[in-house]
Amino acid sequence: MLFFKKHFLLSLALLTGAVLHAQKTKEAKEVFDLQRCVEQAIERNFDVKISRNRADAAANNASPGNAGYLPTVDGNAGYSGTFNNFQNTYSRTGADAKYDNNHTGSYNLGVGLTWKIFDGFNMSATLSRYKDLQQIGELSTKLSVEQLVAEVTAMYYDVVQRKIRMKNLRQSLDLSRFRLRIAQEQFYYGSRSRIEVLQAEADFNADSSTYATYAEGIKQLKIRLKEKLQVPFNQAIYVQDTMLTVQRNLELATLEQLATLNNTSLKIYDKNRDVSAQERKQVEAGRYPYLNFNAGYGYSGNSYSTGSNTRYENLGFNYGLTLGIKIYDGSNQRRMERNAVLEQKNRELEYEHQQLQVQTDLQQLYSNYLHYINLLQLEQHNKDLAEQKVDLAMEQYKHGQLTSIGLREFQRTLLDAQDRVVNALYQTKYAEIYLMQLCGMSQIYMEPS
Repeated sequence: MLFFKKHFLLSLALLTGAVLHAQKTKEAKEVFDLQRCVEQAIERNFDVKISRNRADAAANNASPGNAGYLPTVDGNAGYSGTFNNFQNTYSRTGADAKYDNNHTGSYNLGVGLTWKIFDGFNMSATLSRYKDLQQIGELSTKLSVEQLVAEVTAMYYDVVQRKIRMKNLRQSLDLSRFRLRIAQEQFYYGSRSRIEVLQAEADFNADSSTYATYAEGIKQLKIRLKEKLQVPFNQAIYVQDTMLTVQRNLELATLEQLATLNNTSLKIYDKNRDVSAQERKQVEAGRYPYLNFNAGYGYSGNSYSTGSNTRYENLGFNYGLTLGIKIYDGSNQRRMERNAVLEQKNRELEYEHQQLQVQTDLQQLYSNYLHYINLLQLEQHNKDLAEQKVDLAMEQYKHGQLTSIGLREFQRTLLDAQDRVVNALYQTKYAEIYLMQLCGMSQIYMEPS
């Protein structure tokens, strides 16, 4: 029974590896590199599409007509009439009474023009405000794209680092399989105890379970990546890259300059300051006089029918200028001006706060970047040492100079060292990705590698 159980578990582990290998082969049919992932995400992402539509709407609003510069022309037509039935004054009583019908009507047809000539510079401030809002819409779209690029890039390299860890786990699983085979052979010849065989078998089963669990984790991550790319969930994708490469020469002073000049969020807050300045001018325009021009051309007429039809008609052109000024409005003008000043101050404070936030994020990300860059060299050296020790330990184990438990410790040490290297690489890449976003340079991940 024990022999059957042992070989059943071994077969199950081998079958798991075969299934995962087949799955990997199937996914290789649809290869995605980083550029393709980013471009497809931008093309299909719902948030980016919504942001672009809003930017287009803001561009439509930034027109002279919407700001009030152009006149308005209206056409109108109308008719009204009355019908009266009254008694004839010559027949007042009895059956001889007579009733006459009286009908009157009036009608008109015309075209009117209204043109605001001056309104205290309100039109100028309104058009400038609309243009600023148009630029904010464009910047908001750019920010949505940058955030999406950073998110997709980080997710892409997360898959890459998991693939590297899967490779390390596969090597560890192969080593466990080797341990089990050697232990079984040496037990057969009497140089190993039964407990060492059981321990090697337990370790192999544990490593098989870890490998399968990690494979499921990659599958779940790919599902989330498919969601970002708007790829059908039944379509297998395979990430092309198999290595993590990082930029090792990023300098804080250069990054600070780039963030100050190119950070998209900062530009949006800067434009919000301009919008508040134009809104203040719009409010202050209420203190100035206004001048309107009106003109019209129309046809009108009246008709009367009281036994004989009479019609009066008129066709003509009219025009006029209206000059006005607000004298008193219950101190509302003063109130609105004060509120506009306060709103402008708030926008200034928001901009300063965003500056501080960008600098804080930059310092934190760069500190992480430096930490993991410095850690990489040390962890790489530790991994090299662990690999050498495992090679020596395997030779000793084959010759019976090392126990199964001792080899297992060397195996764990190597796997931990490999994981620390991969983690340091990914954390460095993660910091690099979001440093590039802060500096407005996310487009580098959209270029061919």
